[in-house]
Amino acid sequence: MQQPDWRVEFRYGALMAQPEAMGRLEQAAARGKKRLTAREFMERGQQARDVWELLGGSFDGLEKQVGNLLGSALGRALGFEINKVHTAPYPVPVGAVLVGVSCAMAETGYRLTQVLQGTDGCVLEAALPRNWATKEGSVVCAVAGNAQQAQVQSAVKVTGQLYDWGRGKRVLADLSARTGAWVAAG
Repeated sequence: MQQPDWRVEFRYGALMAQPEAMGRLEQAAARGKKRLTAREFMERGQQARDVWELLGGSFDGLEKQVGNLLGSALGRALGFEINKVHTAPYPVPVGAVLVGVSCAMAETGYRLTQVLQGTDGCVLEAALPRNWATKEGSVVCAVAGNAQQAQVQSAVKVTGQLYDWGRGKRVLADLSARTGAWVAAG
């Protein structure tokens, strides 16, 4: 008996039960951003102390952090929010695109926080870690399609901040490029 083609599967749980799909996801996670070892953590700590001493032990950085925290709370209260959206069509089955998006998220180190199943695809939500440009947020990818084609609508959402200094566009462009590479790899 021939196994059904995993590339046309739109149910996330059934798709991830397929050995080929899981193999690709494991490969992506292995290629992903690594965590710091204890030694690297300690070396970075020493570098931070060196910079602190170079700046004369100033508390300017601490004042900025407190200002950012207060600004974030105020931004949320005022309803500030960053929403960047990107849409990309793919001329391949929906299952292949779902695996491609999952691999792209794993490769970039985004932690999957939620999967919502739909009738012709699903929505994947992952945590967007904070960096110098933005607070913590989320990356949401809605994948829908059929056995011939699929479409991904991706969004970056950061609450409590008015500007993201281009991070949302960069995240979406990178995610789209990585998804395209995983889909093209077959």
